[in-house]
Order: sequence, then structure tokens, then C-alpha cells
Amino acid sequence: MPYGHPVRIVHVSDCYAPRTGGMETQVRALATQQRARGDEVSVVTATRGEGVPRGHDDDAGVSIERITMNIPGGLPIHLRARARISEELQRVDPDVVHVHVGEVSPFAWGALRAIRSLGLPRVVSVHSVWSPGMRGLAAWGGRAWVAPPTIVTAVSSMAARLVERSVRTKVEVIPNGIDTGVWRPLPQEPHEGIRFVAVQRLAPRKRTGALIRAFAAASANSAMHLDIVGEGPDRSRMEKRVRSWGREGSIAFLGRLAPEEIRSLFTRSDAFVQASRRESFGIAALEARACGLPVIALRDSGTADFIRSGIEGVLARDDACLTRSIMAIAGDGDMRSMIASHNAETPVAQSWSRVLPSLDDAYQRARDAIRLSG
Repeated sequence: MPYGHPVRIVHVSDCYAPRTGGMETQVRALATQQRARGDEVSVVTATRGEGVPRGHDDDAGVSIERITMNIPGGLPIHLRARARISEELQRVDPDVVHVHVGEVSPFAWGALRAIRSLGLPRVVSVHSVWSPGMRGLAAWGGRAWVAPPTIVTAVSSMAARLVERSVRTKVEVIPNGIDTGVWRPLPQEPHEGIRFVAVQRLAPRKRTGALIRAFAAASANSAMHLDIVGEGPDRSRMEKRVRSWGREGSIAFLGRLAPEEIRSLFTRSDAFVQASRRESFGIAALEARACGLPVIALRDSGTADFIRSGIEGVLARDDACLTRSIMAIAGDGDMRSMIASHNAETPVAQSWSRVLPSLDDAYQRARDAIRLSG
């Protein structure tokens, strides 16, 4: 444990479990890791729980305060977020507050106002690729909230560059973490043909349409198969499109799977593929790479922080190149084996054992900054 004693950490996030998106899953994993090593960890969120829609909840020893309202669609919004969060922070009296923001995070931004007024040490982590609209909004109204002594981080160099341009403050990269005891190379199971896998939310930002177009073009006359894991609003439309192409035998939608089911699927796959451009990190791609799979992704994404073309996978500059990259991985067994061997033999740098010390350092600097400013 850092500092020689348990640290009281409060995480603030609009979204949290039982939601299963990338940011909320990562925040839960981080809180669980910190709790397991002995820190006192709390989460303040606007997400309703399954059994506890509002108020105090518990998740494997992590204390959760659900500050929620009955908003249509279950949106994580609270009209008195600043006041309610301020009350909770005064009750807990944390050593540091870690605020997690995405593209639109009204609850977290409200929390930052409360945290600044209380003079608490704070770290802000940006988990998404900010759109031009969000960058403009942050430039207009967010600079004061993230100015020193606030420590600002982002999960990838791509995300960090965009935030720096908006708020004109230093943004450091602290990547997402994974449990390398779970996501590790396993013996490949025999299977027919060349099998690709994608794990993603089926929503417009993830560009499922571009993915299936690229794969369909690359596999027109070959024994290739694509398994797509995930749920989302685009699923029905994408399934209809695949059926209209007569490709339901080679492109399958598997829905949401548990981590152990995904890991098992990786042992029956030859490569992982992702088509999203606004990918701030790509946690599923990292998990696949940690399991030994070559990863195909777009060059201008956060995934490029841990995938290098020809080493851990292939990075494509556009959709046409994505199609050619799928064809190349499918058609070149030697290249596929070389990349898979490298990935299986080379540990990822984003294990929790490496990520947690980086966060500990950020927390300490946040505390030092508050002390020096006061």
C-alpha cells in the first residue's frame, strides 16, 4: 500500500455497475483492485443498482453511494448532484477523490465543482475521445475545473492530446489496467478455417457496420468466420444487414458473454478485429492481445498505444486498409504465428501491478499540490 497506511479513495463516476460499458467496468475493476490491497474505497455514482436503486450499496467490500433520480431511460443524472456529492465527501473525508469522465458526464463535472469548493486532492481521468463539441464546451467552461492543483490524466495518448488542446493544461497518460491472471495465453483449441473475433458494444460509435463491411469484403471467397460479442442498439439492424448479404453463416452475433466465456472464445480464434475510430483505449483489444491474439485495429485510435503494426498486430489507416489487413492476417499463416508467439511470450505493460503504482503517484502529487497551494 502507498504512504504506509490504507488510503481513503473516493471514485466519482456517472456510470457504474450494473452498467457494463467500458468506463464503468474499468472503474469497478480499479476500485476492486484497490480494495483488495487494503485501501478504503468508496464509489459515488448516479447509476441505479439492481437491488438498491438509491442510497448505500456494497460491492465486494467497495462502499457505493448511489445518488439517483427517477429519470426516463435510467439516465445517470441528478439535478442536485453538486450538493449531494458535497455532503457525501464531507462525510467520508477522503485522502483523494478520483473523478472519471467520458464524453458527456454531467454528474462528474458537478462533482468537480464540489471537490474544488471543499479543497480536496483530486485526480481527473478522461476515458473517452472528446468530440469537437465536447472540446469546445470544455474550452469554454471546463478549464477552471481542471486547472492546477487538479491532476488530469487520460487513458491513451490520443485522448490526452485532445484534452490538452481543449483545457490548456498538462494531461498525463495512465492507461486502463487488466488482470493478467485472467487474461493470459492459453493453449489454442483446434478449429476449422480462420476465425476472427470482435468484442464491443453494438452502438454507432463502435462502427459495427464498418466492421462487417470490411470483413465481408475480405472473406468473399474464403473459409473465414467472424464472431461478434456484445449487445447494443445496433444489433438488430446489423443482423438484418448480414442476413440480406447472405453472410449469416460466416458472421455471427453472440450477444453478451461473461469474461470466462470470452476467454474461452479467444482460444478458438485466430485474431481480434476492431473498426472503431473514436476508441479511447480498447480494453477488449488489450485483453485479446494479452491472451496471445494478433489485433487488427485502426491506426488513429487509442489502441495504437499498445499495438504496433507487424509486432502485436496490424494497424490500418482507413476502412479499405482494414479490409486488406484482415485479408493479410487470414492469408499469411507465418505472420499470424509470429505475431501470436510474440504476444503470448511478451507480457502487456498495462497489468494492474504496473497501473496501480502510476495512480498512487498521481494521488500523492494531488495531495502535495493541495498542501502547497494552501
